[in-house]
Parts: sequence; structure tokens; C-alpha cells
Amino acid sequence: MFALFYDPKGWVMTLRVRLCQIIRICNENLRGPGRGPGRQGDPRVVARSTFDAVLPGRLICRLREQGWPTNLILWIASFATGQSVQIQLDGEIGPSTDIACGLPQGSPVSGILFMLYIAPLFRLGNPKNRFGYADDAANLAISTSLATNYKALSTHFKKLLTRELQRALHLH
Repeated sequence: MFALFYDPKGWVMTLRVRLCQIIRICNENLRGPGRGPGRQGDPRVVARSTFDAVLPGRLICRLREQGWPTNLILWIASFATGQSVQIQLDGEIGPSTDIACGLPQGSPVSGILFMLYIAPLFRLGNPKNRFGYADDAANLAISTSLATNYKALSTHFKKLLTRELQRALHLH
């Protein structure tokens, strides 16, 4: 889920997190064990792509919080919902299945929408110690103690998960 990088003396430590994994954890906690595709222990429920983890309702709420115009939000809502998929194998086409979450793969808009979706995560903690690009985030801890660095990064990671779970539960 996350990786810690540090120098041998323990003075600098970085926590690098795959944001799609945090989002997947929050989504699974929302659904609860044994309910829907978020069942714990279900090997098929792993967010392989960053865009797969986006919940359209939460995306729309975040866009409203960020102050985007209503007409743009309505367009994004239509873009992010009503998706379906069909599997074709050896010339046979399977039934159409509705997709409840995720953004379309290959669309240039999906990357932009994902960045807007995760924007609140980059407001946590000290701005001088956090970095991010695409679906990765990093938080930096610097001290003369490996234990102090580890504690600071662990605390930040727990706050990140707690905040996202609280926001998700509040919105549903």
C-alpha cells in the first residue's frame, strides 16, 4: 500500500502512497464486508487503474466544493455515469453490464477529473513536506531519528485515511 524511503542515518524519510489504493480502501469501507463488489476477500475487487476507483457522486460533490460552474458539473456527471461494458472473446459478445464507478479509460478528460477528485488530499499536512504527481503522493519527514520520522509519517497516513473515510461517509 505504501512505501517508506529513508537514508541510512534515518534523517530523511519519505512516505509514498498510491492514491488509488487509498480510494479503494475508502470505497470498500463504505460498502462494508459482504455487500456488493466491495466484499472483503473478493480477489476480483482490486483497483487496477486509478480511474476505476472514482465514485461519480463524490466527484460531483468535490467539484461543487471547488466552485466549478453548474453546467460543467452537469456535463461531468453525464460523462462519469451511465457507463457499461461488454466482453468480446473469440467472436462472442457477452451481455452488457453497467459500471457503477470509474472514469472512462483513454479519455483526456479522465486524468484531469481524477486530479480534481484527489485535490483535497494535497491540502493535508505541511505544504513544504508533501508532493504529488498523477496518482502518487509523497510526504517527507526530516529529523535525526528514524523512529520520529516513522511516527510522523504514520500519523500523517492515518489522518489521510481517517479524513477520506469521514468525507466519504458524510457524503453518502
